Amino acid sequence: MLLRAPSEIVQRIFSLIRPDVVLMHRRLCTRINALLLDFHFALMNLARFQQLFSNERCNPILFMRWPLNFQLAFARLNDLVRFQISVGMTIGGTIPAALCHLSMLKRLEISQNGISGIIPPELGCLTNLVSLDLSENSLSGHIPAELGKMSMLRELLLYSNGLTGIIPHEICTGCIHLRTFDLRSNFLVGKIPREIGSLKQLRLLSLSHNALSGPVPAEVQELKHLKELYLQQNKLSGPLPTQMGSLTRLEIFRIGCNQLEGLLPSEIRECRSLVVLDLIQSGLARVMPEGFVVESRIRNLMQLYVQHGAGTFAEE
Repeated sequence: MLLRAPSEIVQRIFSLIRPDVVLMHRRLCTRINALLLDFHFALMNLARFQQLFSNERCNPILFMRWPLNFQLAFARLNDLVRFQISVGMTIGGTIPAALCHLSMLKRLEISQNGISGIIPPELGCLTNLVSLDLSENSLSGHIPAELGKMSMLRELLLYSNGLTGIIPHEICTGCIHLRTFDLRSNFLVGKIPREIGSLKQLRLLSLSHNALSGPVPAEVQELKHLKELYLQQNKLSGPLPTQMGSLTRLEIFRIGCNQLEGLLPSEIRECRSLVVLDLIQSGLARVMPEGFVVESRIRNLMQLYVQHGAGTFAEE
């Protein structure tokens, strides 16, 4: 009987079933499958159970597994601000492009969940996003230049994935409020973009354990608020820019295991907040600038890692 009823009646009946259960009935037949995947049905079904699937009660894992029209209907009905899947849930799957329709989203955090596939360029539409954490998954492909449209972004964490290609300069020129930028442990190539100097609010920059080449750009001198800089385990070459000395708030600087040339610039003594300096197998000459350790402006240095060992300096 039900199978022969008008489509509108069938959908109204099935809309009485909770959204987290109703799609199990798709297997009944091809017609029912098509009716339950219809956008208008998804909208009707979710609206009926709005109190169970509102912003506060959103189940992000369910959203990730829903068909597209249910994702779109949920986005139509809700102004979700935070989309977070607990670390280590290992849900697998891919990042749905439909997330871009959650236009009010401020935090998107799905780290350590076995997510694979690419980062959808559509995520760039999330212009209210403050934090994007896709770290420690199995993502592949390039970092979309469209992420540079996230002008409110403060935190971008893409580390420990399988990302390839270059660092898009659009992120440096568009996400000017970034404070944490972490791309370590991927397979990124190319140069560190000169536009990195546009990220004047950066506190942490980690590009280590990639295959980046070319020089450290002199534009790093613009990162006046930088506290931690990790560039080790790359293929960086050339001399360190003397402008590094302008990073007076820098506390940790690791650039070991690269292919640099020349001496450590004497200007590095101006980094008065420096606590850890890692130069192991960096390619820099072992000769330290005269008065490097005793200079008053760098007396905070506690750990100095050089070619074949480490030195520790006591506080005065």
